[in-house]
Amino acid sequence: MIFNRARLPAPIAAAVALAFSPAVMAQNTSGVSNPNVEPGVAEIGYRLAYSVEDGAAPGSFAHRFQYEQSINDSIRFRAAAVLQDRNGEALDLRSLQFRGVWQLVDSKKSGWDGAVIAILTAPTTEGSPEKLQFGWAGAVNWNERWQSRAHVYGGVEFGDAARDGLLVATRAETTYKLDNGMRIGAQVFNDFNTTAHFGRFDEQKHQLGFVVKDNISKRLSYEGGALFGVSARASDADLRLFLTYRL
Repeated sequence: MIFNRARLPAPIAAAVALAFSPAVMAQNTSGVSNPNVEPGVAEIGYRLAYSVEDGAAPGSFAHRFQYEQSINDSIRFRAAAVLQDRNGEALDLRSLQFRGVWQLVDSKKSGWDGAVIAILTAPTTEGSPEKLQFGWAGAVNWNERWQSRAHVYGGVEFGDAARDGLLVATRAETTYKLDNGMRIGAQVFNDFNTTAHFGRFDEQKHQLGFVVKDNISKRLSYEGGALFGVSARASDADLRLFLTYRL
């Protein structure tokens, strides 16, 4: 589906406006990506996330810049850098991330897409551990309108600040395609800490929210929305805007 749009919807335009307001928790710049790999595709992306002021934690922006490239019809790689702006101060590089996707199940043969994902996160700030995660991502089109995606991750932390046990996290979304091609839906993100200490529900990070996505042109697409914390440890609200340009 490809549509030319004169302007972004109001919620997405509001997210753009936030990018130019004075900034002041760790924002969630992750998505629920499609495990399907298209050969010969290269993309650059920009992601903005704003966490609202939450108790003693000030409001804060995160900016993520990424490049993604498929090398054949089943494998693609991504490199990303996340920068953070806190209290209107200069941007600081927070982490580098490297991600590989290997698609093992194709909807053309099986009716759904599935892939193995590996993610290495290297923080550039003191007191944050390195992370290596492995996950399984799946996506299914229930009909011409409804689509669901889900990711399940396990992993480890290493370095001086590493926690014991295995990391456990999940994320999922279900979207509905409108007549104009736009997709709207719901997302849920869950960080269960580690197997050494899951803790109570409010010690974990759980977010629930909405998502809106569409193509602006043949090459440019957007995804926007908001996530709201449903556990005490999660940010009260993250306002998000993702832009992707296909080269």
